[in-house]
Amino acid sequence: MTGTYEDRKALAAPLPTVRNRSLRRMYVMAVLTNLANPKVILFYLAFFPQFVTQGGWPVWVQFLVLGAILIVVGLAVDASVGFVSGSLSQLLLRRPAIKRWLDRVSAAIFCALAIRLVTED
Repeated sequence: MTGTYEDRKALAAPLPTVRNRSLRRMYVMAVLTNLANPKVILFYLAFFPQFVTQGGWPVWVQFLVLGAILIVVGLAVDASVGFVSGSLSQLLLRRPAIKRWLDRVSAAIFCALAIRLVTED
């Protein structure tokens, strides 16, 4: 086996436990986070009026429909990212060699960015 004693010790260490939270609690936390973020409110105030028309449905119905569409699309995208991230994290936890490779690639990228930053005028 290669590597230092600390590397072998880290590999033998138990995996960190994740505190289980109910789906409802996580949803409420996400909603409160978004409501407390003024950028989200400003985005909606700037973005939605472009798609509201006079005539046809009442304005408040248009706002509700646009909001529902945005929520459904956002939920689909966020759920996909969450499931893929969870799968990738399990893969990384099972295979330390992949994590080591990713760490080295990240280090190389940061070194390249640092060199570029130092050499820029």
